[in-house]
Amino acid sequence: MPKISIRHRTTYSYRSPVQLSPYRLLLRPREGPELLLKRHQIAASPGNRVFWTTDVFGNAVATVTFSEPTKQLEIVSHADVDLKSPAWPVFDIAASGASYPFRYEDRIGKTLAPSGVSSIPILGELQQWVKGFVMENSTDTLSLLKDLSAGVSNGVAHNARDTGETQPPLETISLRCGSCQDLATLFAESVRVLASGRGSCPDIFTTRRTPSSVRRREARPMHGLKFSFRVRDGSPSTRQIGAWAALT
Repeated sequence: MPKISIRHRTTYSYRSPVQLSPYRLLLRPREGPELLLKRHQIAASPGNRVFWTTDVFGNAVATVTFSEPTKQLEIVSHADVDLKSPAWPVFDIAASGASYPFRYEDRIGKTLAPSGVSSIPILGELQQWVKGFVMENSTDTLSLLKDLSAGVSNGVAHNARDTGETQPPLETISLRCGSCQDLATLFAESVRVLASGRGSCPDIFTTRRTPSSVRRREARPMHGLKFSFRVRDGSPSTRQIGAWAALT
């Protein structure tokens, strides 16, 4: 069972003393069956108070308030976790979703319909790019998703940006580089293209047991810990962020 220690540091330097607004932090790794959080600690300066809440998605949210003006703000998060996911997980795929294209049952389709609605216009160029991953009219669904994931990660270089905005998918494809959020957006919108015309997003993995006649497929796991840092103070500043994880 891999044991990982994660440290995430963010530092802001201001030109003159500022009174900081409350900061909303999502830095606590989310626990689950495959991730055990052994310890988590947040330290910040200047003097502050931390209030913990849980949002509607079940994420632990820390709201930090500061009592005095400052020319520098530093927030450090330290977490120790145990990963319990198997090296080669095996997923059961519903028989109705084993081959693409497929349709959901009406009840499931209605539940998932909002996931298929995108705030980004789906342009023809993106549709053509996505169709390049569909080998034939009836293709293996898991293989298609794996090919699409590999196409995004191998075809687009990671490039950290500090603009706070997400690139449109076509811009990411054209530039062949983008931030983590840009790559995630490209993949999500590409999956929505695959689902267009069926009114739902093809989340075909199910937790229920499937008939023995359904083939079982293996997929290389993506071990990762998601955390984010959001700022609610708009003062001019210089920000430095450092994050690292180490096996222990």
